[in-house]
Amino acid sequence: MDKIFLINQELNNFTDTVLEEKFREKNPVYGKVNYYPIFASRLPLFKNILLEEAIDAQNRVVPFFNFIRLSWIPVLCVLDYSDDTHFKLEIIKHIKYHWTANEIDNFKTYIKSRTDWLLLF
Repeated sequence: MDKIFLINQELNNFTDTVLEEKFREKNPVYGKVNYYPIFASRLPLFKNILLEEAIDAQNRVVPFFNFIRLSWIPVLCVLDYSDDTHFKLEIIKHIKYHWTANEIDNFKTYIKSRTDWLLLF
């Protein structure tokens, strides 16, 4: 199945250190969303950033597109790019602890066509 968020090749050329520095800038070049697929593809190095971004209070209310919240994007990227089933289960457990039941239900509705992802819940 096609990836939901594509990797920005220009950002992907940065070293891990430069990538993290750019991400932590007040207004990261290309916006934060473009970093998440790269972070997910470079696990476990960026594990903590992805976990933090998935539960960040501001990210949970900021709409990304329509009813999709910014906090969903790191989770979607982990599900899409990581081969680490253990970490997929960890981030699901993490959001289930921090998100509301309504947030979880909305997220699951969004991914309903990806049965392999739904099974992780």
